Formats: sequence, structure tokens, C-alpha cells
Amino acid sequence: MLLSLVAAAGAVTRFGRQADARRGLAGAVRASMATAPEGARVHLVGTIADGEHLLAPISRRPCVYYAVAIEEEVGTTWQVVYTDQRAVPFVVSDGTGRALIDAAGAEIEVDAGRRTGTLDRAALEALGAAAPIRLHGNSALRGPRLRYREVAFPLGATLAVIGAAVREPDPDAIKAVTGYREGPPTRLRLGRSAAHALWLSDATDAMPAAPAATPT
Repeated sequence: MLLSLVAAAGAVTRFGRQADARRGLAGAVRASMATAPEGARVHLVGTIADGEHLLAPISRRPCVYYAVAIEEEVGTTWQVVYTDQRAVPFVVSDGTGRALIDAAGAEIEVDAGRRTGTLDRAALEALGAAAPIRLHGNSALRGPRLRYREVAFPLGATLAVIGAAVREPDPDAIKAVTGYREGPPTRLRLGRSAAHALWLSDATDAMPAAPAATPT
């Protein structure tokens, strides 16, 4: 079964691939970060760079995005008793340039970064949830039966990004450059807006190679 989470910021996470989410691929221009046209809807592929990050709550993976859902077996069914989803702005790089990504409100598809398993009560308490988690299993002999699904975009993972790109000065690159002939270094910025959706995926079939550069 595929499970979706919707965060307060509006991001939608799918634990696996779904056909309707693939509408984000249609019509985007596959480009390198150096050649991506500003204002166009582009399809980028890059590696998540080191920087500000989170820790996924169960696997403890350093990541820029995670979502988790915990279910309890109640009778013959499983009921969701806890969900959480968080993200920080992050940078991806493809060797030709860099892009700053704001995942708030994005359509997020996670395939390679999935983790599933079972939990005991001690592991549940170690999550440090902000609100109490109400469980049905009160038997002293058996206790609750819990399972989890966690997804994350860990540091160093390869990611496909589709959205409208804006080019801006790259403050981190500028600090490392002492002189340049063609103006200060720039980076792309992508985020969701009222006019443009943002789509993120770590699925390998969402990562076609960029077209070769045209000889000049």
C-alpha cells in the first residue's frame, strides 16, 4: 500500500512511485544547471550538497527532508497513529552549477530513500514527539504492534528537480572566487509558487542524462 502525507506547508509526499505524480515530468526542459534558461520550467538532476540538515527520526540519517508515518495494528486493520514531515532549504549540484531548493509546498516522490520496519514502545518514546501518541494496545502481555514508514532525502543523494528556475548571485561561490571576467558566479533558485509547481524525486527513472553541450 502507498501512503501519502500532507504537511502544514502543503508538501505532498508519496511513499513510492505513483503515475499521477509523474505529470510533473511533462513539458519540462532537461538541462544542466549551467545552461538552464531562467524563467523556464526545467528538469534538473544533481547531488544534495553538505549544509544545513535534519536527522530522520527513526533511521537518524542526516537529510534535508524526511517524512514518517507510524501505524498500530488494531484488530484486523492498521491505523495511523503518528505522522511528521520536515524540510530545510538545500543545495543540489551537477558539476556545472548549483541550485537552491525550497521544498515547501512541493510534490515529493521518494523511492530510493524509503525505510520500513517495526517499532517497540521504547523506540516510539525515543522519537520525542511534540504531542502524546495515543495507542490502543494496552495489554501488559502483548503491548502494541507498531510499524513505520520513513522516507528521506539524505545528504549526498541524487535528486531530480522540476520547477521554474530563477538565476541569482551565488553567495557561497562568490566567497571562494577572488577574480572573474564574466561577472559574479550565479546559482539557480527553485521553489513552489502560485504559478509554478515544484516536483522532487529520487527515483532513477526520473533522472535522464542532460543533453550534450552544443559545440561552439
